[in-house]
Amino acid sequence: MHYCCFLYTREFPTDDIIASALEPFNDGEYYSSEGEEVERPIFTWDYWLVGGRYGGRLKLDCTLERYEPNCFSRTKRAGRLFRSALLERAAYGCLDFSMEDCGTKIEEIYAMDYCGAYEGELCVDGAWIPDMKNFDEIADKCFCVVDVDGNAYAREIWNREKYVTTEDFDKTLKMIADKNRGNCFLTVIDIHD
Repeated sequence: MHYCCFLYTREFPTDDIIASALEPFNDGEYYSSEGEEVERPIFTWDYWLVGGRYGGRLKLDCTLERYEPNCFSRTKRAGRLFRSALLERAAYGCLDFSMEDCGTKIEEIYAMDYCGAYEGELCVDGAWIPDMKNFDEIADKCFCVVDVDGNAYAREIWNREKYVTTEDFDKTLKMIADKNRGNCFLTVIDIHD
């Protein structure tokens, strides 16, 4: 199954930073400990993708000067100022998951228009929270969250027999969001277990 995971980081969410933050929840570690009494993580995954099935949910205010709106940038913005799986793959000329150079590259400025930039916002997968336009509108899609300290919370938790709903999950999610509103990146991750 696929689940929407919110990941808060202080640093720009590179693939290495994301992998490090999600590593404690890798189901390979849990399932490889047969015979040992190991506590199951709050959630598990066997692979993850930036955005994935939940891609483009964050709306970035791309009119801000640092995003160099309406101009060709000497360096790519996607993967440096914000995360967008679509724009990062387009820069390689390949819209599959291999990230290999397999076709005609698309200029970032043209691709950004298709992602909403012409309306002053850009649909992305990860962004600096103060630059987001819809930060308070996206929580209902979230199944699990990892805060900047590595603490994890999930909407439902497996109790070795069935999934049990976490009663205060929405309240916890809002508390984490309020705490990190002005000083973090938020990245939407598609996790699969």
